[in-house]
Amino acid sequence: MAYQESPTIASPEVLINQMMTFAAANGWTVDRNNLVGGNRTATLHKTGVTDYVHVYNSDATSVRMRVSIGYDAGATPALQPNVSGEHQTLLGAGPYPNTFFFGSQGQLWLTVAIAASGEYRHFTCGCLDKNGEYDGGTYVDGTYWDTASYAASF
Repeated sequence: MAYQESPTIASPEVLINQMMTFAAANGWTVDRNNLVGGNRTATLHKTGVTDYVHVYNSDATSVRMRVSIGYDAGATPALQPNVSGEHQTLLGAGPYPNTFFFGSQGQLWLTVAIAASGEYRHFTCGCLDKNGEYDGGTYVDGTYWDTASYAASF
């Protein structure tokens, strides 16, 4: 399993950029990694897999991800061919004091320390292996914590 620890990442766009560097070093192909203003859009895939993972931010507090079957370099993540719904990992404003990157075969995992609260946010993407009748597939997932509400149980 590959591992990297990165201290003090300033913002979601810097986090995405470091994720792409880590992914490329661990067998993923980075198809794009564009920065426009403070927002980054990156796309990556595993060799031999027709699914693409799109990682992007549209604000200074979260990382968003989608999966598509096929890739159009001129299209936004939401307009990719056969695109999934959006997944958002709410990080809050940076900087983030520590980020842990893990990579194993077809998966990437990130754990981000949140400076304001001492909490962690997680997000992951990868390619599932075929098992029995299941054809496998690409996934994205992460932590979404709505800071405007909470639930309590007694």
